[in-house]
Amino acid sequence: MAEVRPLRALRYAPHLDMALLISPPYDVISPQQRERLAQRSLHNIVRLELPQADDGDRYQEAAKLFYEWQSNGVLLQDGRPLYYVYRQTFTHAGQTYQRLSIFAAVQLEPWESGVIRPHERTLGPPKEDRLRLLRALGTNTSPVFGLYRDSAGQIAEILEAAVSKAPLLDFDDPDGQHHTLWRIDQRPQIEALHERFAGETIYIADGHHRYETALTYLEEAKQLVHGWSSEDPENFVLMGLTAGSDPGLVLLPIHRLVQSAVSLEQAFEKLTGVFEIEPVNSLERMQALLRERGKLLPAIGMVAAESPDLYVLTCYGPADLEPLLPPESPPQLRNLDTAVLQYAVLAHALGISEDEIAAGEVVQYTEDAEEAVEAVRSGVYNYAFVMNPVRPAQVMDVADTGQRLPQKSTFFYPKLPTGLVLNPVASP
Repeated sequence: MAEVRPLRALRYAPHLDMALLISPPYDVISPQQRERLAQRSLHNIVRLELPQADDGDRYQEAAKLFYEWQSNGVLLQDGRPLYYVYRQTFTHAGQTYQRLSIFAAVQLEPWESGVIRPHERTLGPPKEDRLRLLRALGTNTSPVFGLYRDSAGQIAEILEAAVSKAPLLDFDDPDGQHHTLWRIDQRPQIEALHERFAGETIYIADGHHRYETALTYLEEAKQLVHGWSSEDPENFVLMGLTAGSDPGLVLLPIHRLVQSAVSLEQAFEKLTGVFEIEPVNSLERMQALLRERGKLLPAIGMVAAESPDLYVLTCYGPADLEPLLPPESPPQLRNLDTAVLQYAVLAHALGISEDEIAAGEVVQYTEDAEEAVEAVRSGVYNYAFVMNPVRPAQVMDVADTGQRLPQKSTFFYPKLPTGLVLNPVASP
C-alpha cells in the first residue's frame, strides 16, 4: 500500500516572518493577488511558485532566485528527515474550522496500481507549466493535497500527541487564517507513522496536475540519472495528508452556468418522471431544501431565464436514473449530484454533451450561488444549476470504483498553503 516517509525539507530561516512568505498554490492566484503577494516580501514563495520575468525564461529566473535564497540562508534544509503536522484555522460562512494535516514524502505510484487514486481528470497546459518549473527547481514547492481513511484512528493518535507539544510555527497571515506547525522528530513516532500509513490508500483531493507532473519527472529521471534507484528522491512527491473524517475538511459546491437553446418547457418534459420539480421563491429556500433533500437523494437547484421561480429537482430514485447514466455505472456515481446533473439534466434534458462541457463554451462555473442566479436574471446565461457540496466520503467512494467525478465537482477549501515546507527531489 502507500509508502509515506518523513522528508528532509527546505524551510524558511526561523528569523523570517512567515506571515509575509506563504502563498496559495499557483492555480488559484490571480494576477492581482500575485502582485500583492510579491509586494509583501522579496522572499515570498509566490516568486518561485508562480515566477515572472520581463525578459527571458521565467523558469530559469526562478531557478536563479531559488539558488540565491539557499546561498543567502533564506532557505535552510533540515539535517534529517522529519514529519510536519500542520493545523490550518479558518472561517467560512461565519463558522471557524480547524483542519489537521501531515506533510510527508509519498512514493509515486502509477494510477493503475490503485495505491494512490485520482478523482478528476487533468488538462495538458497546467502539467506542462508545472513540469518546466519542477525541472528548473528540482523541488516540490507546493504540496499535493491527499486524503486517507484512518478507520481505526491510529494515525490520529500520533498526530494528537504531536500537537500537544510546543509548535515550531504559530502565526496569523494577512488574509485572516491561522497557521500552526509542529515537527515529529522522535524515531518511535516516525516509524509508527510509516507503518500505519502502509495500510492506507491515498486519494488525491487537490493537486492532480502536480502529481502527474511528478510522475513525468520521475520517468525522465529514470532515463537521465546514471545508476537510478527506487530510493532516489525523484520517486517521492510532497503531500499534505488529511483524514477524510477530519471535521475541518470543508468542500464548497461549484455551481453551473449554462447556455442552451432548449426551452424550459422542453426541459421540463424531459425532467418530469425522473425528478420531482418543486418551485420556490428564494435562493435561501432553495438551498435549505437542497440540504434537506440531498441527505437521501440527489437534489439540484435550477434557475431558468424563462421563469421568475427557482426550482429544486429531487430524483425519485436510482432506478429512474439507470437509463440516463453510462452503462454499468456504479452506485457511488448514481448517487452523486454532479453526475446526475451531467447525465440526467445537461445531457438528457438540455442536449449538452460531455465534449461540449469539456470545451468550456456552454458551461461555466462559480462558487457563488448568488452570482449564479444573477447571471441568469441579467441575461448572461439562460440556465444555472445550484449544487450541494460533494462529501469527502463520496470523493473516496467514487475513486475506489476506478471512476472519476465529473469536471469541477469539488472545491476543497481552503487550499493548503505553499511555502511552509519544500521538498527537494533532484538527485545530487
